[in-house]
Amino acid sequence: MSRDVRDNDAQWRKAFANLKQLEKLEVASGILSKDGSEQHSPGITMVDLATVHEFGTKNIPERSFIRTGYDTHENKIAIEAGKAIDSALLDTNWKAHLNRVGLLNRQGIIDQFKQSGDPKWTKNAPSTIKRKGSDKPLIDTGRLRQSIHFVIRRTEGTED
Repeated sequence: MSRDVRDNDAQWRKAFANLKQLEKLEVASGILSKDGSEQHSPGITMVDLATVHEFGTKNIPERSFIRTGYDTHENKIAIEAGKAIDSALLDTNWKAHLNRVGLLNRQGIIDQFKQSGDPKWTKNAPSTIKRKGSDKPLIDTGRLRQSIHFVIRRTEGTED
């Protein structure tokens, strides 16, 4: 009795195709191009404002919300990214895990606004409190916080 043995590696091909597709994607979180170009005030975009607060200047203390937002969720983000890879290999919904990476990072950033930083941000100067009418750093109109988004996009320089 003879039997034919067939090697069907369609699953492997699909897994590798998924990994190649995954490799060409990145999750970007923060103030992205659409909201970033919005004017905060004359001559200052939302990206400009975010950069000043994220890194500080000679006269404005650093009040990181993007980097510390990521740091607070780094372990959860890494686990979810690993799940995206596992799902790509198993040919299940790996894009949902990438979406979750973006949601986790965005939430980490927004949480910084809710808790006034971690570690706590330097308090506003008396002149700023007088001008704003508030002693809460980075909270004025809420536009900066509302500008925080994420997107899953192709990594620069990748081709099909």
